[in-house]
Amino acid sequence: MRATFRNAIEMADLTFACYGIFQSITGLLLQSEPLDAVWRESERALDFAREAKYEDAVDIIRSQQRFIAAMHGRTASFSTFSDAQFDEAMFEAQLTAGRVTLTICWYWILKLKARFLSGDYAEALAAADR
Repeated sequence: MRATFRNAIEMADLTFACYGIFQSITGLLLQSEPLDAVWRESERALDFAREAKYEDAVDIIRSQQRFIAAMHGRTASFSTFSDAQFDEAMFEAQLTAGRVTLTICWYWILKLKARFLSGDYAEALAAADR
């Protein structure tokens, strides 16, 4: 995915570069890389997506960051993405039908995983339904 990102940059395709960069975060999570390292990579990815002005990629990366924060114990509790800087309910409210389907789906999959891992199976099922 890093090669995809580099190639997209060379081709001046910022949209595809954003897809490559957030997929790199997914790869790191799947490889069970240390969460601190994945967080640092997500910060770079978020900066890039913001600079590219691709809001759906920004929100996908923010979703990934919320998952990382929850797994790292940096949220209000293990069963929420909320903390002092992020309001889960407000974020979910803006995931409307007008958004890119991938953005919406990505968030709910990450929430499903987080809730399952926290043992909050009812919330995991609710996220799966979404």
